[in-house]
Amino acid sequence: MPLQPLRRRLLERSTAILRRRGDADSAPPEKAELKRQLDAVIELLLDPYYFSYRHARGVVGKDPPPPLDALAEALDEARRDGGLDGDLLARARGVLKQIQDGTLVDTMMRVQRGS
Repeated sequence: MPLQPLRRRLLERSTAILRRRGDADSAPPEKAELKRQLDAVIELLLDPYYFSYRHARGVVGKDPPPPLDALAEALDEARRDGGLDGDLLARARGVLKQIQDGTLVDTMMRVQRGS
């Protein structure tokens, strides 16, 4: 599956999860910022080494932080539904774990600096 349809699907699913919980029922400016945060993290999940570690640090270091738990749930739903590239979903899940444990930016920095 190409990245754009998967990206769109994860954004829709994670937004629906937040809406179900009541987290996405904020005022329009906050809702737009939440969608931008989700979209930026999803792009990072699907192709982390396309971006610089500085960009990644800006995406994952937001205050308030992006709703990673909703993305984890959306990835789980996508895996259960099937029909998606399992390798791509596994890589996205691995990147999400690196974001959650705080190692993604350091890993990217080492790779990009060649150390």
